[in-house]
Amino acid sequence: HALCREPGWRMAETPPSPRAQHGFGNGATTKLLESIRQTCKKRPHLRTDNEIEEMLTFVKDCTLIGKLSPSQQRGLCRTMTREVVTRGNYVFQMGDMGDRFYIILTGGVSVQVPSEVPCPRKIHVDQVCTCPERPLQNLVYLEKGMGFGEMALQSDQPRTATIQATDVTELLVVSRASYEQYAGEVHRNFLEQRVHFLRRCGAIEEALQTGKVSPQDIAATANCLHEMRFAGNAIVAQQGDPAESIILVRTGQLLMLRAVDLDSVAAPTGPSEFGPRRSGGSMAGTATSREFRGGARASGVVTADAIRALMLRVR
Repeated sequence: HALCREPGWRMAETPPSPRAQHGFGNGATTKLLESIRQTCKKRPHLRTDNEIEEMLTFVKDCTLIGKLSPSQQRGLCRTMTREVVTRGNYVFQMGDMGDRFYIILTGGVSVQVPSEVPCPRKIHVDQVCTCPERPLQNLVYLEKGMGFGEMALQSDQPRTATIQATDVTELLVVSRASYEQYAGEVHRNFLEQRVHFLRRCGAIEEALQTGKVSPQDIAATANCLHEMRFAGNAIVAQQGDPAESIILVRTGQLLMLRAVDLDSVAAPTGPSEFGPRRSGGSMAGTATSREFRGGARASGVVTADAIRALMLRVR
């Protein structure tokens, strides 16, 4: 996705080693994986509570599953199925219609998106190129325990990326029918609220209107937000810390400060860079684009006045 990275995703360089993908060398992990395989062979009503709990132990850290209630999580675990994709084959391709969400049990996949080369037909200039002959590039590699394809559960939009297996890969599968049965309406309302909030941020709405991101990108980003609460005078970000998250304020206010060398700067003649406090859908100072290029660091201390915030990891 153009806007989000699930925690643990890493930029494409080389695929993970087969030993890392399959969890070799860990007896407890091997036993858990074999138990999940056997559970997936059973019909939903024959799966025991202990078997459901074992599956939940494996999938609960996946972003989509983690957003659901315990009863919804167990319902999806009861109906999950298992598929195997051989190395080099595709789970799905960009433009396909889908109705399934996948969690990697063993193996790994590459996420491929159109490269940034100019439109081969020279017809897309200011908008995203959708020409089918545009070459693809590996964006990230996903490993055991990570999920992909969640938008197919929530909309009828075509797939926005191509997924290719980098090794023999086992996948746990959630169908749209199961999602609708156990989580659909509640989770859909939850996402709609998050999407509405994101679109109140000027930079995100501008990117959507100019075609730099799609509605699917914003919906996927909404899935990756983590809510946090801070009491008054709490330090949210410290000057000099690595800038690894974008902080979006839902309620309350932030005061942004920066330590400067008074001997090296002239007296200000205009408004302060950090100006007044911000609240309600604003991005905190750690969210400026210049601070996420090549290991940048936060530029100021941010103190909170009893705020609720949503955090989006950028690495």
